[in-house]
Amino acid sequence: MTSFHWRGQPVFADVRGDAPTDMACVPLLPFANRIARGRFTVAGREIVLPRLDGEAHALHGDGWLSPWDVVDIDRDHATLSFHHPADNWPWRYQAWQELRITGDGYHHTLRLINLGETPMPAGLGLHPWLPRTSATVYRGLHRGRWQMGDDQLPRELIELPAPQDWWHGAPVASQISDTCYTGRHGHLTINWPDRGLALAMAPSALLSFTHVYVPAAADFFCVEPVSHSPDAIHRPKEPGLVWLAPGEALAAEVNFRVFAL
Repeated sequence: MTSFHWRGQPVFADVRGDAPTDMACVPLLPFANRIARGRFTVAGREIVLPRLDGEAHALHGDGWLSPWDVVDIDRDHATLSFHHPADNWPWRYQAWQELRITGDGYHHTLRLINLGETPMPAGLGLHPWLPRTSATVYRGLHRGRWQMGDDQLPRELIELPAPQDWWHGAPVASQISDTCYTGRHGHLTINWPDRGLALAMAPSALLSFTHVYVPAAADFFCVEPVSHSPDAIHRPKEPGLVWLAPGEALAAEVNFRVFAL
């Protein structure tokens, strides 16, 4: 996506260039976030994934880097399809996106089916870039938080008895973050009080993790509803990443609702 506006105001950060990281929003599949050094082993076979220039780890899968076919389009909706042949990711799969404008925002659906002959690890997510000012506030209730190490990989999971707002209402600009929160409860909210605008993101149950990325000295940040934490492929006992049998499908959706403050 290159833009998402409501009444003339940008809800997602507008496209900033030609690279995938310059878009307003991209799909994450067949996995979200990072796989350590782009390597993991399945049934004794080492899988080696390509890495973007300057990245230590494989990032966000194939969906955000690949061309998609337009299956159906009208003034208020679009359906896109992507076929992935077996390559470094040694499973064939088919993916779909459906984007549908609603009265107060839009609805985004992702679906993925394993076309390979063996079980495939799979995850889904959406990665919007959001405008950031000094007054912007993010709110989300989660039970856990993964502390990241200097290598950008999960190091320690802190879990609480009940979901809480780990940001405690502080402005987004008050800290630098590259953090995955677990056990989401309810929707996610972005408030821009200086713009008189707010966004409510309602992910489906599969997307129970939220990755929040706040870089230093930038006019954007990211709140990513995802189905698993970074490098989940190396923590098989952790819930989130699923193994799809041949012919099995995985689906998730996020409803984006915009309203005035």
